[in-house]
Amino acid sequence: MYAALRRRETFASNHGCVYRSMRKNAARVSPDKVDRCIALPSAVSHVLGFTLDGTLLLCLGQTAMSILAFHYDPHKPLFQRPAFETHFQKHLARDFCIVTPNNKFLIVASATSSSSTSAVNNSMTYPHALTSLRSLDDISLFLLCARTGTVLDKLVFPADHILLAHAAGVQIYGDFMAVTSVKYQTVHLYHLQDSGRFVKLHEIGWLNYDDDQFHLDKQATAAAAYAQEKAPIISSASTSSSFVPASMYRNQHLSQNQTQEPTTNSSTMAGGPIRGLDLRRSLRRVGRAILFRTSSTDEPNQPLELAPTAPQQPIPTNVNPMTFDAYGFGAVYPLPNRPPQWMDMLGQNPGYLEARRTQYIPLNGPDLCDPKALPLSGLKQRMLAFLYRQALDTGTPSALRHFHLTFDQFANLVLWRLQFLSPTTLLLKLGAIENTVGRNQEPSTSQPCFHLIYEIPTTKVLAVFDNASQELLELFQSYPQFRHTPETRYLSTPATNLHAREYVKKQLYSVRKAKNGGVSQSVKRVLASLPINPHLYIHSPWLDQHVFHYDESVINNVNRPRTWTSGDVPVKIWDRAMGRVVVRIDPNPAVAGTAFANVLARSKKYVTYHFHPTDPVILTAMTIMGQGTSHNLHYRELTG
Repeated sequence: MYAALRRRETFASNHGCVYRSMRKNAARVSPDKVDRCIALPSAVSHVLGFTLDGTLLLCLGQTAMSILAFHYDPHKPLFQRPAFETHFQKHLARDFCIVTPNNKFLIVASATSSSSTSAVNNSMTYPHALTSLRSLDDISLFLLCARTGTVLDKLVFPADHILLAHAAGVQIYGDFMAVTSVKYQTVHLYHLQDSGRFVKLHEIGWLNYDDDQFHLDKQATAAAAYAQEKAPIISSASTSSSFVPASMYRNQHLSQNQTQEPTTNSSTMAGGPIRGLDLRRSLRRVGRAILFRTSSTDEPNQPLELAPTAPQQPIPTNVNPMTFDAYGFGAVYPLPNRPPQWMDMLGQNPGYLEARRTQYIPLNGPDLCDPKALPLSGLKQRMLAFLYRQALDTGTPSALRHFHLTFDQFANLVLWRLQFLSPTTLLLKLGAIENTVGRNQEPSTSQPCFHLIYEIPTTKVLAVFDNASQELLELFQSYPQFRHTPETRYLSTPATNLHAREYVKKQLYSVRKAKNGGVSQSVKRVLASLPINPHLYIHSPWLDQHVFHYDESVINNVNRPRTWTSGDVPVKIWDRAMGRVVVRIDPNPAVAGTAFANVLARSKKYVTYHFHPTDPVILTAMTIMGQGTSHNLHYRELTG
């Protein structure tokens, strides 16, 4: 060991091999001492962890309204040299503290109960906002200088719902930041300037481009002018014929006899109540049909004769409500462009459209059954257009039927979280809306969820995967972008390390062979970690699987509380080359075999690990139900 340390001090490492030499030296210099139940300063209630460069130890104040930082000095105790103490007027989130990759800034968050009327005003800006979320918070994000603790900037999201637990709703990639608003189904993109300011770049949700609202207003003005100009023609044509739109839309002007029986109502098919169709579209079809009429009669059941340029096809009307044409599929195409062959095949088998309104559980509250249903956002439109093109490219009628029958299920998906794959590419996770009102903040493996790859500059959806996709699993194992950002140093992933890939294979095999398991369940279990928060990873050479081996069911490189199930047995980290234990981590507050340890053995415990990024220092925090939190310090004693 002495020779290796002298060689490191005397000779410089080759270019690009600095971290490799540090990993090798970590096996020779490891923690060998432990101080149990160390005393924290009276002003500290919770330890947040070390910064990425290891110069500061961040802590939360006793009242959760302040951030404290202590200088790290290997020759002095941890909490002896305070760096700064910043006070706030709001309670800070306990599990939210992000250190930017350049180690210049800190981001903390607070959430207070909202009593303002901002939700009503924002609902006009975001028409697709969720109405099932009643308990909203005023969320604030503070940008602090990592050296002085000065508050440089602040973001406020009034009457919103953002996942702050473990910073799940905020993502950092370089100098870009993304905030996911679950309430308003919007992604806010910001740029972190070197001067310490949040600069808003873009929003993804209701609108995709910055000039979308301009084009929408322009289209609305043109539509209003057209409706006013054609009002007399449409008014005279509306009483001569009746059309029922396709079951993919809800007709607000059905006759009374059609709305009494749900089994024969086209608006009840294909999975339940769906968004309304623009009335002007149906009226224009009626008007064109009137212009093509050659007969002078105005009886509603009289067949219409089209222009000579089109085939002589009668337009179906609702004579027999039990026929397939009564649902309006033929009436959607009264013009010369007849439906393709797959539509005729679908018309021969109406059994695909037997879903009833009574069998449909509204996923978005009572507002979804209202004629003014929630409109599709720009992001949803991109996703549904991508799925339609995928079904159309297959060239099979079954794929298109499946798209139309599952249209509502995809349209009612809720944006939950996101992850940066690159500065211009996002991985979005969409799930069921029940999780917004329930206790579970993450969809379980039994619930369907989808992952969407979205390109910001072009607003294109590149791919859509479900949570049991083998293709997404291969991408997850092969591309480092799905696991971490390029700033990580000692992180071992299945894409960069053979041992990490073997662990994923063992996990897949164990779930596949377990009771009620299977191939799909094993894939869902692995992909449940997506999207990943890169700032939650632990940067420590002792967790690098290139050099060391450890049980990932007890400890891994993700900084989150874990259930302690090892009892009095410490966590062991093995050297792969030498085959010996180099680190023993015991977070228990009492030595094994004592009376106090026997009492604590029956309590439920959670443990969190705080690794120093370079030095052999490990701080463990064990939370015991009913006993509080105890901290153990593992370090290497300096001699000489």
